[in-house]
Amino acid sequence: MLDNALDHPAYVDKVQIKLQIHVLYLTPYKTSLLQRMVLYVICTFKAHYMLESFRKMVNVFVTYPDKTVKDYWLSFNIISVIQFIDAT
Repeated sequence: MLDNALDHPAYVDKVQIKLQIHVLYLTPYKTSLLQRMVLYVICTFKAHYMLESFRKMVNVFVTYPDKTVKDYWLSFNIISVIQFIDAT
């Protein structure tokens, strides 16, 4: 779904045919309505993500009392991020 801005690439129509996807263009003045909804979704996701990350951090500290916050964040990797997103 794209807004009707002029800065979108001109080859989007060719790409959608090749990749077998369907691109929808928003009608004028609808983008501002969707931006508010997306903002709420992103804020909600960030709140749940932070809650889950702190919950897991506390669990690590309970399990391994000798670990520090720095140790926890240094052990953080892409798999941890994917697991957090899945839990969120």
